Amino acid sequence: MDFTFDVERWAKSENGPFYTYFEFEDLCENLTEQEAEEYSEHTITLEIEATGHYVPAKTWGLPEDCYPEDSDAEILSVKDSLGNDWSDKLTDSEYESLMSEVWDIVMSGPSY
Repeated sequence: MDFTFDVERWAKSENGPFYTYFEFEDLCENLTEQEAEEYSEHTITLEIEATGHYVPAKTWGLPEDCYPEDSDAEILSVKDSLGNDWSDKLTDSEYESLMSEVWDIVMSGPSY
């Protein structure tokens, strides 16, 4: 499955370098107010490739025909529009949100 996921970063320009909100707060401690005002928030749209499957449990009928549910989800790649890898640049919170979105897709449709 392929979809997009947006993250927010702070930078002087659209080309970066990009800082998370907390990194930017730390950076501002060493900047003058005028220097800090040169930075703005940027939304970066990431292209996500993921895979997963969900098979619901069968708990009725003959015991030999019953089985537990089975599910799995994995993020295969996280890239920006230039093809740069962002998998190690996501915050823990962003990664959790991204995995939640992957699971929502897996649970609502056919296996990918």
